[in-house]
Amino acid sequence: MPHTSTELLERRILLGLAREWDLATAWLPRPIKAHLRPPLFAIHDLGACWGRWTGGHRREMAFSRELVLNHSWAAVVEVLRHELAHQLADEVEDAGDESSHGPAFLRMCEVTGANPRASIGFPPLDIRVFADAEPTATDHLLLRVRKLLALAGSPNSHEAELAMRKAHELMARYNLDLLGNDAPREYLSVFLGQPALRHPRAAHLLANLLQEYYFVRTIWASSYILEKERMGRVLEISGTVANVRVAHYVHDFVSRCMAAEWERYRPAGHPRSREDHAAFVVGLLTGFAEKLCAQRAAGLPATPAKALLKLKDARLDAYFARRYPAVNRGRSTGWAPDAAVFEHGRSRGRALVIHRGVTATASRSQDRRLLPPASG
Repeated sequence: MPHTSTELLERRILLGLAREWDLATAWLPRPIKAHLRPPLFAIHDLGACWGRWTGGHRREMAFSRELVLNHSWAAVVEVLRHELAHQLADEVEDAGDESSHGPAFLRMCEVTGANPRASIGFPPLDIRVFADAEPTATDHLLLRVRKLLALAGSPNSHEAELAMRKAHELMARYNLDLLGNDAPREYLSVFLGQPALRHPRAAHLLANLLQEYYFVRTIWASSYILEKERMGRVLEISGTVANVRVAHYVHDFVSRCMAAEWERYRPAGHPRSREDHAAFVVGLLTGFAEKLCAQRAAGLPATPAKALLKLKDARLDAYFARRYPAVNRGRSTGWAPDAAVFEHGRSRGRALVIHRGVTATASRSQDRRLLPPASG
């Protein structure tokens, strides 16, 4: 009897869950890995529960069908790490007498970098970050940033430049104040774009730009490519919810600008080579980065520029280190772009202005769902 498209789809998802489990356990200490075996993965209708670990003879790690079909893969992986912590508490810590979210489970969350709250009633990752993308009324600083980014759409280039610069100053001030406050703060990690086997040079430059100027940590994380049934890589950013929202918007805006500016530059009916396209968008990102560097060098009022250059969140670094105990930075390869095309892109990048507000509509420009609706 032939399989339906839904059955084939869920088979691919189950393969992806198994690969993500392998990845999540790869960095565990050897004494823990020695007692660990892969579970049986399953997809069920679990109601309000996103995932469920069942130990004993069953050894099943089940995931909600609603979660895997209608939420981002990053949200699915967050739940997988949570259920892995349950598995470790059960099979490694032998915490059978404890409550399900007891001390052993919390210790394993620390080991795996899992979110201990990613359970029943807790909104999935994409909902927490993007469903209410407007800054709250109590966060006056971020509300002002949103308004300034909207003003940056002004047809008056001087007014647009001032609005963009002020928005960056306010984000810098927000993060300076954040680091001076001992209150607890939450960090999270989300994917930008889709997993792929290869990413162009411009994508790497944009990732570096976000980390350098938008107060997030970036990494090319391993992630499952559903269509190819293989592991690839995807850009992941980590930071506070506010900083992640802004960086996500900037990534989306600049990506669309690269495509639009290339179409304006490329004469109609005169297709250019892939190398020309790469040279142009790399030049655009270089020019935009130079603009941001100049703005940051100007500093904030009464704030030395070097203070902004050294702005560093030790708690974010600690969160990132728990999530990725070992990071392979890789090597860059030599590349010589066409100088004229590169300079055209660079000039466009220096004129680039981030505009429109950080709104729920803008944040949803990339569909949160992992999959299209199944048929059959």
